[in-house]
Amino acid sequence: MPPGSPAHLEHMLDELNESLDLDAPGTSLRVLKRALQFLAGYYADLVEGVASVFGELTFNHKEGAADPEEFVEAIQTGISFLMTDAPQELPEVRSLVDVFYEDGGGKKFARILGVGGKPRRGTMPLEKFIAAPIPVRKKCVQEVRRYLPYLREWLESSANLFSNAAIISERTSQDGKQAIVVQIGKQTVTAGRRLEVAACALCIPEREIDVPTSLFERPVYFFVPQKAPIHLSEILTRLDGAMKKEDPVSGFLELRNALEFLIRYFAGVASKVCEDLGALPKSTKPLIDNSQSLSSSERLLNVCLEVLRLKPDSLAAKTVIGIFYRRNEMFEFIPRWHSEILALNGQLSGWCQLEPGYGELEDPEVCKLEFEKHVPTLREWLVALGGYLQSTEHFFNEVKPEGNVEFSLRIGDRFLEIGEPGYTLWLNNPRPAGETVEVESGTANKPLIRESIPIPRGAPGVLERILTRMDIYLRLGDPIQSCISLRDALDYLTRYFAGVALAAFRELGTLPAEAEKLAEQSLSIYDCEKLLILALRSIGHESEEKLGVAVKNVFYYVEEFSKSEKPTGAHARLLALDADPSSKMQNLAEFCSLKADEGVLSHPARSKRELERFLPTLQDWLAMAEPFFRESKHHEEPPEEDGRTELVVEYGDFYLELIEPYKFYIRPGADEIPDIEAPELPPPDLAFDEDLVDEPIRRKSPEELAQERPFLVHRVDLIGERENSKGKKCEAGYIVLTNAGGGTLSGTAVATDPCLEVDPVRFRGNKVALSYWVDTEELPDNYEVFIQLKTAHEQRDISVFEMIGQARNKPVSPMLGTIKMLMPALTSIALFYGAFYGISHYIVDFLEKSVGRYFHTMELTRDAPESLSQVIFLTHILGYIFLFTAGFVPYQVARVFKRFPP
Repeated sequence: MPPGSPAHLEHMLDELNESLDLDAPGTSLRVLKRALQFLAGYYADLVEGVASVFGELTFNHKEGAADPEEFVEAIQTGISFLMTDAPQELPEVRSLVDVFYEDGGGKKFARILGVGGKPRRGTMPLEKFIAAPIPVRKKCVQEVRRYLPYLREWLESSANLFSNAAIISERTSQDGKQAIVVQIGKQTVTAGRRLEVAACALCIPEREIDVPTSLFERPVYFFVPQKAPIHLSEILTRLDGAMKKEDPVSGFLELRNALEFLIRYFAGVASKVCEDLGALPKSTKPLIDNSQSLSSSERLLNVCLEVLRLKPDSLAAKTVIGIFYRRNEMFEFIPRWHSEILALNGQLSGWCQLEPGYGELEDPEVCKLEFEKHVPTLREWLVALGGYLQSTEHFFNEVKPEGNVEFSLRIGDRFLEIGEPGYTLWLNNPRPAGETVEVESGTANKPLIRESIPIPRGAPGVLERILTRMDIYLRLGDPIQSCISLRDALDYLTRYFAGVALAAFRELGTLPAEAEKLAEQSLSIYDCEKLLILALRSIGHESEEKLGVAVKNVFYYVEEFSKSEKPTGAHARLLALDADPSSKMQNLAEFCSLKADEGVLSHPARSKRELERFLPTLQDWLAMAEPFFRESKHHEEPPEEDGRTELVVEYGDFYLELIEPYKFYIRPGADEIPDIEAPELPPPDLAFDEDLVDEPIRRKSPEELAQERPFLVHRVDLIGERENSKGKKCEAGYIVLTNAGGGTLSGTAVATDPCLEVDPVRFRGNKVALSYWVDTEELPDNYEVFIQLKTAHEQRDISVFEMIGQARNKPVSPMLGTIKMLMPALTSIALFYGAFYGISHYIVDFLEKSVGRYFHTMELTRDAPESLSQVIFLTHILGYIFLFTAGFVPYQVARVFKRFPP
């Protein structure tokens, strides 16, 4: 399904794919008709809206039930006008016409609409096809096969329009009427007059919560799905009351409560599904035991989602995964908006630990800004819940006095019970130690890391000193000063790469006015982040851009099969979230703009929480920036009193000057290394011994775990024949990589021969599945091929014979090879002659006893027919054995030759 499609179309295509998988042609035909009718109505509204801007056209509108004939007539009239009387250079005109026409002629699907020609003989026009009754099963199969290619072509032709025409809002009333506001070029069109989705429970809300424009800059509403869990429904009812009162503090509180409930609820559901499938990782036990902690629940949810993605055959797993991911045409998992934020462990859970009404959050304006950040997050999550809630059933127990609740859930083909002694769903939003605003007792002098902060080779001197300063304070266990240094490091990296990306942008030609303006305002970290995002969108698209590609590789890599850009780490995902125009978030800039000794940076526990959120971002950024730093030389000027400075980066043949109009800035004092002796970190095996007794669950902080060395464990799962990127059927499977150590596992996967394919070629995460394909017909005879897994700490070779389930190929001598080749023939000869001798001996003995010693002189068919009939069957067996050996020998010789080539 093309990205940017209306939600109802997505629901219908999911239903259509499911019915096709289940071999239900009657259902497939019904859904196919609904999908084609929806597309016809949607395009009729779009064409009418755009055509009406350029001329006075008359469109017929029939009251009552939807009329496909009127839809088709509107499309014919509008497209004909746009092709002849509208300005062809306008994107809104061109994009609509290109859906139906190609090289001056109508596309095949357009002809069933009467656009660009007539349909081929035997094919009904669209309006007659939709109106026709559902026939018998055999006829249904024929109709689905005939019209499904038209739907597929229509969707493929719509991909460009859907990606460029932004859906501003999509709203469905409780009576099934839709209103979809679409921005096409400079025109804003409302589609909905011809749309009706009364049969889709996923689109029709139980109720709607309007967000007032005083709290959010554009009209938006929360979709409350049908059959929502009762405790979520209560939170949303209170949120509705806060919206009606236009109260930002209460609105922020209930928005936070709703997101917290969803994190905790789905952590419990996902972990229970994993447990029921026998796939729950042992590493999740501390997270389940510590279910009071929201950050633990968030990490548990992320771990379980990675596991469930590898269980495509489980209906329960697919149901849960569908809430967090879409699948594209290449069956890749595309995360939804809320999934992108969840993947940044600590970002959403850290925001949910804010307490509106306390401290700086007593100010309604501050609460309004925080509320705006996650309105899209809750809205997208609620919309994605629709299909899940329609296919599940909940049974909640009474809430316990301490504030948790147990419940049962029917999901897919399973019945699950969530509660003690496993994961516990808390409703009173408890704040365990480490998440409260109180300072933990006895933790002031504990190191916050296990290993030193790695400083990339070739890094600028200022950055080296900032990282050294941060390492000292992390060793001392000072969360406030550590967090300040973390802020300074991210601030420096943002400004450094914004300037370098700007220089790469200049290499392409004249900068757009927006980039020039942001460069002049680059003292603001907010504008600096926007400049970096803008430059990354424009550079590194061509292989000739050596500088642009080098800068882009710090943030993105191109996946081989889909040719799409994927983030290289948490820093790139954070920038992608901040770049989304539908969100008010600039998480990176906001953190970098925190003031020392104020707010967050004046409180040890809150500073520690920010370390948990942003330290993985810094680690990923440093790891991915090291190749660029190694190939660069930095010529730094001492900063002025106000922090302004100049920097020249020498990268190959490029001399990149971070000077006016771009303003490079270093926070005063950020690179001052304190004259303090940094304590040695304890050995990994002996560190925090007292924690093993005092705090068995929290003996390792997230900062410490992030600094541990990863340990790679791999497993190969052969799944059978699948098509590779060239469309050839090959042996295929998964290489499942698991991090059994600390930190985050990352590296590359490289095939050593063209007969092997692996995807993706870069991996990052503590549970990763790589797909592989082996073309066994192209396997070389004179050497062995591998997939090489390279991480920062090791290189591992996975043999092709492990991937296809065979023993390792070893060379053999000519004599041994000859013997192995002769063995099937010699064995078969021995088997045949052994059977021949045994059966013939038995026949002779039997006939001598039943007929006499001189049976060979008699005509047995006449003189002893009964005895002959009893032995004739044995001769058939002997013939079958002979036929078996005649086929078995060549087959075995071929197998031996392939396994032990000369």
